[in-house]
Amino acid sequence: EIGKEYIVDKTVSDGQNWFLFRVPVKNFTSTKGTINGFKSIRFMRMYLTDFERPVVLRFAQMQMVGQQYRKYTYDLARTGVQESPETYDARFTVGTVSIEENSQINGDANKYSYDLPPGWDRDIDNTQRPPLRLNEQSMSLTVTGLRHGDSRAAYKNVNLDLMFRKRLRMYIHMHSDNPSDDNEVGAFLRIGTDLTQNYYEIDISKLTATRSSSRDRREIWPEANELDVLLADLINVKSARNKELGRNYNEPYSVVASNGRIHTVVGNPDLSSIRVMMIGMRNPKTSQVRSKSFTIWVNEMHVDGFDETGGFATLAQVNAKLADFATVTASGRVETFGFGSVQQRIGERSRNFTSDFGISSNILLDKLLPQQWGFSIPVFVSYDNHHVKPKFDPLNPDTELSTTLNNLRNPEERDGYRRMVEESAIRRGINFSNVRKTKTNPNAKNHFYDY
Repeated sequence: EIGKEYIVDKTVSDGQNWFLFRVPVKNFTSTKGTINGFKSIRFMRMYLTDFERPVVLRFAQMQMVGQQYRKYTYDLARTGVQESPETYDARFTVGTVSIEENSQINGDANKYSYDLPPGWDRDIDNTQRPPLRLNEQSMSLTVTGLRHGDSRAAYKNVNLDLMFRKRLRMYIHMHSDNPSDDNEVGAFLRIGTDLTQNYYEIDISKLTATRSSSRDRREIWPEANELDVLLADLINVKSARNKELGRNYNEPYSVVASNGRIHTVVGNPDLSSIRVMMIGMRNPKTSQVRSKSFTIWVNEMHVDGFDETGGFATLAQVNAKLADFATVTASGRVETFGFGSVQQRIGERSRNFTSDFGISSNILLDKLLPQQWGFSIPVFVSYDNHHVKPKFDPLNPDTELSTTLNNLRNPEERDGYRRMVEESAIRRGINFSNVRKTKTNPNAKNHFYDY
């Protein structure tokens, strides 16, 4: 039976039954010898025993299957620095569903058909003759007996910069054997520096269930379940939290968005440095206090749109000669937010307003004195001004500096904070080199200062 003894699916084809087994290698029942862990596996054997009569077995695609997402084994209901293990086993399973393995129902009224989200197509391998359509799959999360108000999730370590992106989207499917679970269970997505202290969370508290007989893409992936969040809304939630005096950053701060999604911020996450992503399922706290068992599929997590703000850079230089008295060199450079070369990616564009100005001059001061005095006074003077005004707050890199300044209470705090985060350097210089007095009359008496 499906769901027992590692059987996750069953397909009937031409009168033959095909069973899909997924055996977790870590759930072993016994060990032989001194083996410890899975770092030195050299052989694998499979034994078939206890058959009462001769049978014919066919095996297809026997392979090792890995998961980029790993189960989170700690208690999500508890907040704090110390991680606590889960208090009970809710039989949480992370797997996959795909076109090749889960798209056929074959008359089974209790089997849910898998298909791509609407608007998406399977990739084609054009290196094959004839070209072949590649398999397409989603991650499947299944939980049994999830208690009221509890959650289970899987996570993945990443390294992402979402600063110049606009929206984050993901398709979600949900089904349950209990029809009353429709709009009574939820899913959530966490992105941040870590999973417990610094993260943003998007919560979908009500998922629409899919009928097992449905074959329509839009019914398999209801629009009501789709996660579609404007990344700027997450930053606004953090800004609103920071504006409230005395707010504890370690406690969750939540805002209900216009589409009913719950946006939560904990700690000080940074969209420019995403290190971990978590996808989970939740039994929200409602009036129906009972355990629930359900499955969700998630697919096509992607960012949509990018910041098209353009910038410019300019460079000017002037060389001037003032007769035989002085030479003057002046240069200036300005680079604004959003400027970048053709070879640079979106995330590599300039994030600051930078201005540089410099002027230098070689002056012969002796030209202002009578020539018969015999003085030679060369002077070099210079002035350089370098100023960098960041677009984003360096201490809160995904929030604009103007937003942070607006959250401060008075002009004195704003000026102090601005001076702290803006980079400004002024260099002045004056140099007298090879100053001397030349003897203009050869017949005059020699002095120690004559050259």
